[in-house]
Amino acid sequence: MGQLSDELKNWSKQNSISHQEIADKEVIKKYKEKLSKHDIKELMGINRPIYRRTRGSLRQR
Repeated sequence: MGQLSDELKNWSKQNSISHQEIADKEVIKKYKEKLSKHDIKELMGINRPIYRRTRGSLRQR
């Protein structure tokens, strides 16, 4: 592991790139999705039909 870090330091000195610049490029912004109450209920499956087994057959409730 010591050799790899030494090689990276030498490479960054030759290319004049700091570790901070590399780290800044790797930062990914998180996307916050705004959902309405209807969308949340749809994802939870509240509006979907419910099936129940009665005497061996499936019936919708």
